[in-house]
Amino acid sequence: MDLAAELGVVRLTVEMDALMLEQALNRRAPDCLRQAQAIQDIKVQSRLWFSSCVFAHCKREANMPAHHMAKLGLALQVEDVLVADDVIPAIVAKFVMGDLA
Repeated sequence: MDLAAELGVVRLTVEMDALMLEQALNRRAPDCLRQAQAIQDIKVQSRLWFSSCVFAHCKREANMPAHHMAKLGLALQVEDVLVADDVIPAIVAKFVMGDLA
């Protein structure tokens, strides 16, 4: 969301394959989850930074670039963390290109 705000996006749709997270982000009532503060922060930021922000659930098959990016991140050791604003790892790039097709 930070990048979208920096780029001047005013209407944002965030798709995710985590159904419980999508439900928590769309719930109006306060959350009792362990991650309640982080979820509340995302809700507040989305209201402040965008005129419209939709959190939508999609099947993992529709979200393969994010799935493979997360899988890559889990495989890295702390000292191997990749930080790159403009480079997409090759394993993820093929799924991004598939998404664009």
